[in-house]
Amino acid sequence: MSEPQKTELPVFPSEIPIHFVKGNHFRVAPASGAWFGADPQGNFHLTFYSERMPLPKKIIFKLNEKGQFLHEDITKRESKDGIVRELEIDIVMSIASAQGLLQLLSQNLQAAVEASKMADKMEKP
Repeated sequence: MSEPQKTELPVFPSEIPIHFVKGNHFRVAPASGAWFGADPQGNFHLTFYSERMPLPKKIIFKLNEKGQFLHEDITKRESKDGIVRELEIDIVMSIASAQGLLQLLSQNLQAAVEASKMADKMEKP
């Protein structure tokens, strides 16, 4: 009779380095807020935007007799009304990834709030 073969389980290291490398499209984008929702494929979309006042489409400046700029004629300014939300980036992730992000954000936000409270206490005489 032959002996049963022993199956050896792989040995995993106790730690592993993770390297952060910026991709070709990496950038820093301002975010005033975010818009979110799901798509028909079940992905979660998180669209970051920055808010600003609308830039004028056209302005008119008064000139003096020498052709030098005097001031803008604000009554002739052409611009949109309201506020502009400029969409910066749409992050698409699975629902599971979104749930993991929510958990990480919650933990890190709590730590940041606590650190801010401690910093405030240290500044007060």
